[in-house]
Amino acid sequence: MVIEQLSLIKEMFSKMHSHDQDHLAAIFSESSRLIVEAPAGSGKTKILISKIAYNIATNQIPLHKKILALTFSVNAAYKVKKDVANNIPELTENFNSNPSLLNNLITVTNFHGFSRRVLKKYGRLLNVTLKNIDSLEGVSDSSMDELNRLNLGLSEPDMQWITDFNSAIVSNRINFRSNHEIFFKCLSYVDEFFLPQNKIPFNGYLVYLLELFKIQPQLKSFYNLLYPIIIVDEFQDTNSLAWEIIKI
Repeated sequence: MVIEQLSLIKEMFSKMHSHDQDHLAAIFSESSRLIVEAPAGSGKTKILISKIAYNIATNQIPLHKKILALTFSVNAAYKVKKDVANNIPELTENFNSNPSLLNNLITVTNFHGFSRRVLKKYGRLLNVTLKNIDSLEGVSDSSMDELNRLNLGLSEPDMQWITDFNSAIVSNRINFRSNHEIFFKCLSYVDEFFLPQNKIPFNGYLVYLLELFKIQPQLKSFYNLLYPIIIVDEFQDTNSLAWEIIKI
């Protein structure tokens, strides 16, 4: 990209951010790892959106590669993708008129959505039921009352183990690599009690993905190559499962 064109793109983003030097330092940074930490309402998500748009506008995404943008919720993912399309400078305005071009360059989803995408294609390697993962009902595994309501045939000690496992995940007390046998036990519960009832616990999506990448390292390598850039929104809410996915 010629210097004049790059300068024009930077000036566009500078105007969009009212020449805020802190915002622009993050957007234009060439660091391989970048954390943006600031109070609520200070524009972190706006920086995230512009960071994605800037990478696209300056052709920083290699051929046949994509940006993976991970958000905390489905609604946040939809908003990020919409705002990225609206904030790509006029030099690449064709993205606004042809959304499929943007889809070829960026995947915007939450952690469960990303896990579901991968498991829909390759989850059958773990359990044949996962090839129909879109038809499974995602359910909470965070409380005894919720598990009781599902009527899955779990004993009280089983339900207690599952809720304790969820608590350990939320509080980041265990990790996949050091405690693999515990995570494997989680999947045994899902295989035996949840999937036969066409249900999958929310933690199950992420644990299945981690297990898939563990037993299929070539598949993990494929996604490593497909997504050379990962951008995470609301990183402070990342639990140990989501963090493990980011790390690998």
